[in-house]
Amino acid sequence: MAAHAGQSRDVEGAWLLAFGLLAAHALAVYVAFLGSEGQAYAFMRRYGITFYFGGGFLAQAWFLRLAWRRGRLAPRMRRAMTALCLAMLALGVAKLAGDVAIADPGRLDRFADALEWQLGLLLAGWYLLQAWHWRRERVELSFDRNP
Repeated sequence: MAAHAGQSRDVEGAWLLAFGLLAAHALAVYVAFLGSEGQAYAFMRRYGITFYFGGGFLAQAWFLRLAWRRGRLAPRMRRAMTALCLAMLALGVAKLAGDVAIADPGRLDRFADALEWQLGLLLAGWYLLQAWHWRRERVELSFDRNP
């Protein structure tokens, strides 16, 4: 049974890594095409934004789930992180509603841009909470093979 529990933890961690890598890859693609023009840029921008925000949100939600299940989050931190996740989800729903309700392409583009900036701020805020949590937990990054 102990081996199974360890394997489950590895799979859960692998999902977190996969979501994080998806977000990082999408951000790299988006940045690589900044400054270009035309349909290729528009496609890569949509790809980058969709998969960066989506992968980032999934990684954050998965981290929140794992940390809470493993008893590594204080209730106050869990509430703050959950509130930011719910706000990000609400922006996603607002974007879908805007796609249906706003007929003017220019207005829809401005609406989407505004939501993307707000989502970016929420994502960054979540990462600040995570950094604060790691600091309180005394998490350190080390490249030494023998800690």
